[in-house]
Parts: sequence; structure tokens; C-alpha cells
Amino acid sequence: MRITIYGLLILFSLGSCEKAIENKQEEAVLDAITSGYWIVTKYTKGATDATSLFNTYKFQFKKNNTVDALKNQTFERTGQWEANAAQKTINANFANVSTPLSLLNGTWTITNSTWTSVDASQTIDGEKCRLLLNKE
Repeated sequence: MRITIYGLLILFSLGSCEKAIENKQEEAVLDAITSGYWIVTKYTKGATDATSLFNTYKFQFKKNNTVDALKNQTFERTGQWEANAAQKTINANFANVSTPLSLLNGTWTITNSTWTSVDASQTIDGEKCRLLLNKE
């Protein structure tokens, strides 16, 4: 009976260690996202390159799932963001805004990412959109 209890305790503690490691990894990713500013270095919708619309913008993601849009170093608008690591998606929503911020709204599928860049895509009105963000 003792072997079974000790075995269960060991398995339980291993599971706790795995969860702790997973939490630390998620925390590290969140820290990478929320430290510093991000700029749009590429935005295309179908064959149209709209990157220049974002030339004066930078974005600061916060741990409370808000994102501030700054235009020419001045605060312009706060939006919402939510990441789903399992589905490799990020959802962004800037309410009641016009172009270019409205172009960021929706669920983006992350196709590639590093600590300093995120490449994502989504389809809007039958056209594939591509967004490339880089840390400033």
C-alpha cells in the first residue's frame, strides 16, 4: 500500500512540475509580447499592399489583454487582444475605429513567430490578409 501512495505522490508532483514549467513558458511568452513596442512591417490584403497605412503607428500589448495604438508617438486608441496558444491564433479588436486600425480586427492565425516577430494571416471577404509585426 505504501508503494502505491508514494508512487501516486511522485506522479502528482511530476504533473505539478510539468504544469509549473508550462506556466513559466507561458509567462515568458507573455513577457515577450508585452514588453516594448511592436510595429507593422507588412500588411497585405489580397494583392494590395497597405503597409504604408501603418507607418506612423506602434502598438503596446499589455498583460490585461489590452493593446494601445500610438500614432506619431501619441496615444490614439485602446483595443483588446487575446492569444490562444493551442490554436496558434491571436484575436484583436479595436472598437469603433476606421482604417487602418480596423484592418487589424479579427482572428489571426500565426504562421511563424520569434521573440521579436509575428507573421499571421486571416481571410477577410474572401481575400487573404497577411500581417507581419516586428518588435521595435
